[in-house]
Amino acid sequence: MKQALEWQDYGPEQAVLVNAWLDRDAVRNTGLEDGLDAFYQYWERNSDPARGEIFYCKIVSEEWRPVAVVAFSYHQQTVVVMEIVVDPNLRGQGRGTAIINELVDHAAHWIGQPISVFEAVIFPHNTASQTIFYKAGFVPVSDGKDNDRWRRTADTSEIVFRYASETSPVVPVCPVRRLGPKELTLINRHLRLCQQQPMARKQWRKIIQADIGYYGLFVDDTMVARACVEKLTDRYWEISDVRVAREYRNRGYATAICAFLTNIILSSGRIPTIRTENDNAAMRKVIQKLRFRPFLEDNDDETI
Repeated sequence: MKQALEWQDYGPEQAVLVNAWLDRDAVRNTGLEDGLDAFYQYWERNSDPARGEIFYCKIVSEEWRPVAVVAFSYHQQTVVVMEIVVDPNLRGQGRGTAIINELVDHAAHWIGQPISVFEAVIFPHNTASQTIFYKAGFVPVSDGKDNDRWRRTADTSEIVFRYASETSPVVPVCPVRRLGPKELTLINRHLRLCQQQPMARKQWRKIIQADIGYYGLFVDDTMVARACVEKLTDRYWEISDVRVAREYRNRGYATAICAFLTNIILSSGRIPTIRTENDNAAMRKVIQKLRFRPFLEDNDDETI
């Protein structure tokens, strides 16, 4: 894959340029209050290549004009994006997501080592970085410990879509409702209908505590389809885990439940999103029918 941007190693001679990008918002949202060079020198001293701990800092340019700086590390097949700062005059134009996507695409070649996972540490108040990493396929780690850690696998086949219509979708006439905390038996009956393993009570309790809203679509009192809403950022809520029992497929139930949840999210003042694998033709058809479009076609929202 051809690179659209130019990447080069950061050097001390670029410190003045980069420090000029560290306005109040950049300092608030990063660990660069002492300037990039101090950050760079610290990690250069404290990384240990002999143990496979490697630190990188890159200047990213467009047509030889520097537009951003990215610092990341590599250890045990994991790349951690430590900092990204875009020239304040160029923010809000889609560069942040483009840079992260290119890093994901090319990091294994640059490092010369296999990569399984990409991670980023994002302050909870840093909604701009949450947006660009979410658009690049990252999701927050929901283990109850690291609320500021986001992650995606090295697999680049997954695409994130956002709702793109100015009107709400028409919801087909099908009974859909949110499942309550005491309805584990119902969700497990549906999982068996889908030929999946039932859910443990502890897992269902964790879903409820995380405020992940599971919804079921019913036909003759049988829950034949499900989907959930995950509040992944302040701005974007994602429709996830869409599944229709095999014998009820090709009847429009996936479209119906996704349309219902799209309206739920819109009524909450958020933007609905969906992600799926590039080769999932059935889900791509649902997404297209509901007028979602790939996130990468957008160049808004980024202010880092």
